[in-house]
Amino acid sequence: MPCRSPPRYQVAGVGPFEFGGSHTAACSNHGDYTFQVTIFPIEDRFGEFVDEIGPYTGGTSFHHADHGYVGVEAHGEWTLELE
Repeated sequence: MPCRSPPRYQVAGVGPFEFGGSHTAACSNHGDYTFQVTIFPIEDRFGEFVDEIGPYTGGTSFHHADHGYVGVEAHGEWTLELE
């Protein structure tokens, strides 16, 4: 699921998606301020799996085996791809 933003401050939420266990996230942020990516389960709060300030390129893995939404807070252009 690739996502891309316009070049401004944005809080985006997409979903719901059905997550099936272990996943990886590849993401980047080209802004100078906050960059947070969060999974919001339908039943509870999962928490941020990316929480950075300034430009960022990287990845992480996470485990979630239920439905949920993906939220992104960013200042500047960003990309996110979940597998």
